[in-house]
Amino acid sequence: MKLTKYVLLASLSFVCLAPKSFAADTKEVNVSELTYQANQGNTKAQTALGELYKQGKEVPKDYAKYIEWYTKANAKNGSNINIQLSKMYFEGKNLPQDYIDAANKGDVKIQLLLGMLYSKGDGVPKDYKQVVKWYTKAAEQGNVDAQLLLGIIYEDGEGVPQDYAKALEWYKKAADQTNVDAQILLGSMYRYGKGVPKNSEKALEWYKKVVEQGYQEIQHMIEVMPKE
Repeated sequence: MKLTKYVLLASLSFVCLAPKSFAADTKEVNVSELTYQANQGNTKAQTALGELYKQGKEVPKDYAKYIEWYTKANAKNGSNINIQLSKMYFEGKNLPQDYIDAANKGDVKIQLLLGMLYSKGDGVPKDYKQVVKWYTKAAEQGNVDAQLLLGIIYEDGEGVPQDYAKALEWYKKAADQTNVDAQILLGSMYRYGKGVPKNSEKALEWYKKVVEQGYQEIQHMIEVMPKE
């Protein structure tokens, strides 16, 4: 997918969160506070919490939770999935070999991870059929990150035929779960008539939902709408 757009959106979404800096020495970290910040969407906290579970410091060693928090951090900030994590997974180091079976049985976290790895070719050949397969499985179970990522893939036509109808479908599902990036992208599709007739009213509707969640940074998009 085209990360330029996604990184831009991610930086816009997280500008209001004011992430705290977490000490490299995990012994100095308050686990309760770290967990709270991670659940609020703080990507630094998510990464640090994943590291705690990986190392078994202050919390029981749990590789499933390690994957969960690293995946959340990477999904939302648009960065590449951690290379060490992907190598551990595909070389079978420390992680159980039955994770693919778990993904096939419906483990959403692993499905999302597999989609990310195949999209970047980390530990496996880059394969967009696999990307779409695993993201779709996760998205159909309601995973908002997978829904957003599928929308971006179909809108950009990266590795798949460009399909605005499918992009709209997945953006709408993610936007209905109050995902800010999806709401911005859905509004822009109505604004510029991608796959639908241009509709400034619908575009404004979605942009305002973003502002209502506290993201004033897109107010300028609303202000220029009547001039278009």
